[in-house]
Amino acid sequence: MPLPTVVKRNLRSLALAAALIAIGCGKEKPVAAVAADTPVFIISIDTLRADHLPAYGYANGSTPEIDRFRKDAVLFRSAFSHVPLTLPSHASLMTGLLPYRHGVRDNVGYVLKEEQTTLAAILKRNGYATGAAVSSFVIRGETGIERGFDEYDDLMTVSPMETLTSWTRDGDLSRELLAKWLEKNAGPRVFAFLHIYEPHGPYTPPEPYKSRFAAAPYDGEVAYSDAIVGKFLDELRAKGLYDRALIILMSDHGEGLGDHGEIAHGVLLYNEAIQVPLMIKLPAGERAGQEVATVASIVDILPTVLARLGIGSPTGLDGVDLFGATAAAERAIYSESYYQRLHYGWKELISLVDAKHHFIEAPTVELYDRATDPREMKNIASDQRRVVADRRRAAQAVVAAHPFEQPRAADPEDVAKLTALGYLGSGPSATSGDLPDPKDKLDALTLMGKGTAYIERGHYSEALEVGRTLVRDNPDFLHGWGLLSSTYLKMEKYDLALAAFEEQMKRSASPQVAMEMANIYMRLRRYDEARKHAELALSFSPAFAGELLAQIAFAEGRLDVAEAEAEKVLAIEPERVQPLMMLSEIRNRQQRFAEELEYLDRTKTIVANFRMPPIRELELRRGEALLRLRRVGEAEAALRAETDAFPDNARAWSSLALVVGAQGRGAEARAILETATRTNPGRGMEALARQTLRVIEEGERQGR
Repeated sequence: MPLPTVVKRNLRSLALAAALIAIGCGKEKPVAAVAADTPVFIISIDTLRADHLPAYGYANGSTPEIDRFRKDAVLFRSAFSHVPLTLPSHASLMTGLLPYRHGVRDNVGYVLKEEQTTLAAILKRNGYATGAAVSSFVIRGETGIERGFDEYDDLMTVSPMETLTSWTRDGDLSRELLAKWLEKNAGPRVFAFLHIYEPHGPYTPPEPYKSRFAAAPYDGEVAYSDAIVGKFLDELRAKGLYDRALIILMSDHGEGLGDHGEIAHGVLLYNEAIQVPLMIKLPAGERAGQEVATVASIVDILPTVLARLGIGSPTGLDGVDLFGATAAAERAIYSESYYQRLHYGWKELISLVDAKHHFIEAPTVELYDRATDPREMKNIASDQRRVVADRRRAAQAVVAAHPFEQPRAADPEDVAKLTALGYLGSGPSATSGDLPDPKDKLDALTLMGKGTAYIERGHYSEALEVGRTLVRDNPDFLHGWGLLSSTYLKMEKYDLALAAFEEQMKRSASPQVAMEMANIYMRLRRYDEARKHAELALSFSPAFAGELLAQIAFAEGRLDVAEAEAEKVLAIEPERVQPLMMLSEIRNRQQRFAEELEYLDRTKTIVANFRMPPIRELELRRGEALLRLRRVGEAEAALRAETDAFPDNARAWSSLALVVGAQGRGAEARAILETATRTNPGRGMEALARQTLRVIEEGERQGR
């Protein structure tokens, strides 16, 4: 089917971007705009395939809460993401612009441009309170996604030796934090954005979903996500916000699950990766339960929201009002993947989806009939040459009009640092010329998936074998080096991990890798190298990199520098645990025990509020600080909390016994030491218990 005349005209003028996306999407009766005093909520479920929801015909899933919501909402049967990656997709959500317009093409190396206006900023200008809670480091505030939000909660607390890909938090905690914000901002003009990450790999749903979906853990993650969504919607109902609200439930992209050889996402552009659920609940139940078959996309969400509120949209958007009077059925949705070009040295892919066909521009071009082949198993490009020629011209016109921008270049100071560290010699992977077709490299993707699974199961020798195979066959395969470095980290072979990271840095000077290398250098007490690598990551993540710089200075004994760096981090993120713990230790060394306790108490409050796992030695240090301040009863309670949470902490048992013995409860103190040695059999605990008992007995003799 040839493109409409208006599109052909725009092809000739190389202005296709607006034409492809702004022609419209349906002929249903227009929905009337509502007053701006309408609450707006967007729920983004990361990595959720549309065809794994019962609402879209899936027979094996269980999503009762989303099914309940679907009855109140308009379901868009054919909605698409523009990039199968989290950050670029959310940039399109928040701006109403396609990736080549907002400039974010990957999860790392890009930030939203300052001149880009976001949905949150527009609503804020119109009197809305704006709040968000997100569950992945990938869309942390520094990326620009937070622009316009009064509060953007992205706090991730992780072990220093974890890789950045694991920096996430439980979606239910994000829900809880956003609900707390709503308690203070539940007026008619409120915009809240909830992002949950659970369907993203690795698939480790909690019980009972783990057992119920043992054979299909991805579906278990989806079921857990459904429960989180249900809690959030119930909170809106309880607050009286649900019925009068505009609520959007969506996903940023799908998941391969091996359908075309890709287990995860990021490379291929088949339906499983880019077709996403989209449901929009209008205020007062308007059009509840209806379905729209015409194609829609993520960039449509911003203009649709603004139109419903009667707020004018910025000019030049790529999205359209999905309920607008001028919408038309003829439309092509643009999607892209440059991930493999940046990370693997393979050819990028461009996709155009319309009512009838799905076209994928690649070295071997693909075309699928959406009606007869929804799983995209039969490439009909050779049978539909005219359609292919039209779509190919369209895709090539977009690329010609919007040249690809490499990840953000380092500033001159960083370039000098990289050169001094020896990382700018070989340059990045190939990014032009006759690059391989990703379809011809599926074996590498399969191997990568196997290697990741081996790491998750603790099969490190097998993971190393996979990584070595990947980099032997393709030395520029960055994730192969990443697989090796991650495996060596798990094995605590830090020198080998560093060597693998260095190979990555030579090919692509990534601030993410630099930060991970800084962690290892610090572990190895190579502080000068650790500091240089942490400094390379400051623009990437000021909080995490600043925290590293504080830890390095502290380890070197430069307490004044450590304190200054920690304070910088807290100025950015006041609820970060690590700098608070560090400042408490500095105050301890300065014998300023009241201030030490203040930092420790702040940390304890944050741990409780964010439902973090207990922090080793937090209560021990609180107990010792309280004891120095002669608050004996509180000290005892803190020390008991430490031994309850960490029964292997010998020092906590000893301190607890001393505190109890000092209060004249010698028999109880002896019982505590007996419990300690029984819980921790071995010479170390036994020796400490004997020393502690001698101190207690000496105190008893002096007290007679």
